[in-house]
This record gives sequence, C-alpha cells and structure tokens, in this order.
Amino acid sequence: MNKHYLLLTFFAIIFISAVSLNGCKKENEEDLFPVDLSNCDTTAAISYATDLLPLFQSQCYSCHNAQAQLGGYNMEDFTRLQASATSGVLYEVLTLPRSNPRAMPPGGGSLPDCDILKIKAWADRGAPNN
Repeated sequence: MNKHYLLLTFFAIIFISAVSLNGCKKENEEDLFPVDLSNCDTTAAISYATDLLPLFQSQCYSCHNAQAQLGGYNMEDFTRLQASATSGVLYEVLTLPRSNPRAMPPGGGSLPDCDILKIKAWADRGAPNN
C-alpha cells in the first residue's frame, strides 16, 4: 500500500471516531439553556379562541390555510385541526428535532415552549372549540 492511502485511511478513522464520540454527548439545548416555565399556566382553562387561535393565525395560517394548504393541511378547518390535535400529530410536529424536515414551524424557528405546552394541554382536554 502506498503512504498516501494509509494517511487518508488514518485521517478518515480519526474523523469518524471524533464525529461518533461527539454524537454521544447527552447535552442538548434544554440541558445547556434550561427553560423557565414557571409562568406558564396550563392548569387553567385554555381557550381556543383567546389563547390558541391568535397563535395559529400568526404562526401557522400563512402556510396552512384554505388556499395554500402546504403539506395538504388547512389549519383554518377546525375539525381537521381538532383531529390532528387530539391524535397527537400536532404536538409531534411541534416537538420534532429542528433537523427533521417535518418539524414545525419550518425554517429553524420554533414556538415558545409555553405555547407548545398550552397546545398540548388543550389537545389533552379534547381540543374544544371554546
């Protein structure tokens, strides 16, 4: 074997080892930057009309409306929104790792943790149209 091949193999093994070991760290954003949810009340009644509809309108409707229906999903259709909320699909896409192409909202942003917890609490209560 030539020296060039051995050198490339050596560096490839070191690179793969370094990437593998780095991937084993248990640090994540929550561990590094703990979120303070002490002011996030999900025990009180959460109103779809007051608490969640304005959030959906400002954060979701631009893509998931009756005209655009990106991903085939119209959040303006309450029956469909309610079904995705009670099935857990809505919460799932809001909490997927940002690297997942199904993660919402797209583009690397995310909703505040308190808003996501309110959506989950509302969904866990049957996602009423209140």
